[in-house]
Amino acid sequence: MAEPLFVLADVEISEAALRRWLKSAPLSATRFDDWPGSVRRGDSGISQAATSADLSVADGLVAHCVSSFGLGDGHLHCNYDKQAKALRFAVYFQYGDEAGTMESALAFCALLRGIAEIYTAKKPSFIRLFDTGADILCIEISQKASRIVPEPVNAQVSPEWFDEWIGQENFGDPDNVMAALFPPLARTLKQQVALGALRASPQAPYDYDRFFWTDGEHVYGGSSDNPVMKNADPKTFRRVTPANSMDSAFYADARQIWYHHPMVDVVPVQSLESGATISMQGWRPFSSDGEPLLRCGDTVWAVANVDYPNGGSIFGHADYPNGGNTEGNVKSVLRIIQAHGGIPVWEKRYNFEYVRPTRVEGASFVHVKDCLFEDGKSVYVQTDRGLIRMEGALPGMTTYLGGLSCNNGRFFRQGHAIKRPLDAAMLRYLDYDLYADNHHVYQLRDVSDGHAFSPDLHILQDAEPAAFRIMRALPNATISADAQHVWLNGEIIPNSPPEAVKFMGSFFWTDGNRVYNCEKLIQDADPKKFTVLADSDRADSDYARQGKVVYFRAEEIPDADAASFVADGRTAAHDRHRRYEFDRPVESRHRES
Repeated sequence: MAEPLFVLADVEISEAALRRWLKSAPLSATRFDDWPGSVRRGDSGISQAATSADLSVADGLVAHCVSSFGLGDGHLHCNYDKQAKALRFAVYFQYGDEAGTMESALAFCALLRGIAEIYTAKKPSFIRLFDTGADILCIEISQKASRIVPEPVNAQVSPEWFDEWIGQENFGDPDNVMAALFPPLARTLKQQVALGALRASPQAPYDYDRFFWTDGEHVYGGSSDNPVMKNADPKTFRRVTPANSMDSAFYADARQIWYHHPMVDVVPVQSLESGATISMQGWRPFSSDGEPLLRCGDTVWAVANVDYPNGGSIFGHADYPNGGNTEGNVKSVLRIIQAHGGIPVWEKRYNFEYVRPTRVEGASFVHVKDCLFEDGKSVYVQTDRGLIRMEGALPGMTTYLGGLSCNNGRFFRQGHAIKRPLDAAMLRYLDYDLYADNHHVYQLRDVSDGHAFSPDLHILQDAEPAAFRIMRALPNATISADAQHVWLNGEIIPNSPPEAVKFMGSFFWTDGNRVYNCEKLIQDADPKKFTVLADSDRADSDYARQGKVVYFRAEEIPDADAASFVADGRTAAHDRHRRYEFDRPVESRHRES
């Protein structure tokens, strides 16, 4: 997973001096020869740095903001605190390990080192370049000088303004970008964005982002063979939500809203009344991993998925995992999408993606936290099925209990109410989808028939809440017990006292009568004869042996020689005939010799 990279500077400076710095010529990273070896590397960093072609520091900062609109990365905070008389500067790179990112970060450090020429404060200020693990370098700025130094004592303490800025979810939202900039920079950025499309020509096209551009006459982009977007107005076309990690986002001009997913193309979503002023606001909860969400007036458009009703993504079905996008299933799903007023987007193998409308009170609609939204009357939650209204929930009353939300005395799972009557004051969360009150122990289950979703709290048979405990959680298996009984994934195991449960290695276990690998029962396995095999480092593996039979997890390995079978690692092994990866022979050992 990509690690973020940050540049952070709190610089004591007068507003007049800040304006002089913004008008000054930018310094290149190659101007300085004291960069540490850790940033001198061939794929990215100081060795790739070039002299800046920008006329001024301000030009470079504005150009960076324009490009960040399209890239969805490299977000900038450059504002002035008049009360503290200090520049509050920060850059956030979401993908810090990509080629060129370190180069960009060092370019910002070089720009900031130029402040030394106009620096008049008696105490030094510091620039930090760091990732989520540690500081990479620290630069001290003093009068007429800047130098690389060991990090100051308080280097790891982030200022409050930085924490507030980095804590927001939608860096790419234009309002958030403008609010983080010194007003002269914000005005220039607004002019650049507005004039870019107006000045475009075939010889000098304008890029809205990495997918769409204009030559002044047409808007081009998308994924189809014909890149011209029909009827799109180049002067008013823009992206109206931040893009996520898959680069999907909503776009609009003065007459139309579109949804774009790079895997499919541009999909018309909603026509806009000519000449009417309609309020729009976009979100992307959960940062780059979230799906974009657009409010247009009193309608919110959200990305949704619907499973095929027969097979496809339903675990345990005869067709799983071969895919369920048969002709009949697709027709059935399209009827469901139509019933929701949705717009089909993408016929995938296991489900169908579409954009789904939800009516809200637009003037009061706000994002509360994570996937939770509210207006003046209702509460909504963004789910894989779109924006769902929580029936009976009241604004300002939502709390959380494990995977459930509680509002107005009712419990909800992903916007759908739990039908079982529960006492909100008594219910407590244990862990791993397990709950209890004074009368029962429950397991939260997401019940679905392929398209309809109905969560439930399943009562564990004969469970005594006061004595109930979770013994161990394994992949796809939660083993729990009270004083008398044992449960596997919420189902009681007959004739198995808790004291008989023993764990063998990481994923094998026995209830005293049977042997399991996680949630799977191993047929004919005898706890008294069953042995988990360890590799040469004494670490347990996914292999086990019983007499002349060798197992990989819960399955027998045909023709394996138990007497000579040796685990080489968790998923690799050999016997005197061949080598194995997982449960498959991959090479004859005779052939090796």
